[in-house]
Amino acid sequence: MKAEIIEAANSINQKKLDRAIDLLNLLDDKHLSKEDAGMKHLHLAIAFGKKKDIDQSNYHYRKAIEYDHPTGMAYEKLAINLTKQGKLEEALEICQRLIDHPTIPQPRSYLTKDDMRERKKKLETRLAKNVEKNSKT
Repeated sequence: MKAEIIEAANSINQKKLDRAIDLLNLLDDKHLSKEDAGMKHLHLAIAFGKKKDIDQSNYHYRKAIEYDHPTGMAYEKLAINLTKQGKLEEALEICQRLIDHPTIPQPRSYLTKDDMRERKKKLETRLAKNVEKNSKT
């Protein structure tokens, strides 16, 4: 992994979010390996999330997914953000994409497909309650 990505991750941990974002934005995806580009966008998503910029956070989680970031964290955190925004159908789609992905999350990742199946089940229940509630009004 590029030293700049590690430095940015450390900056995020130290709550130096603007510094982390600046460091990461200097890195051109075209000059990074697929794995490093995924990691870059994952850390950008985390930094923007900590700054409460959910749209930018979501954008970068989607980019991390596009680059097949191997842990599944981008899928999970994007699903959480979308749920908080009330975009339950979209969150369900993200859950299903991870469940269907043949190689993500990698073994020994903190997230498992069973975890995402459980999240999806809760979202389906929540969505059904919303539909039921809306049909009564």
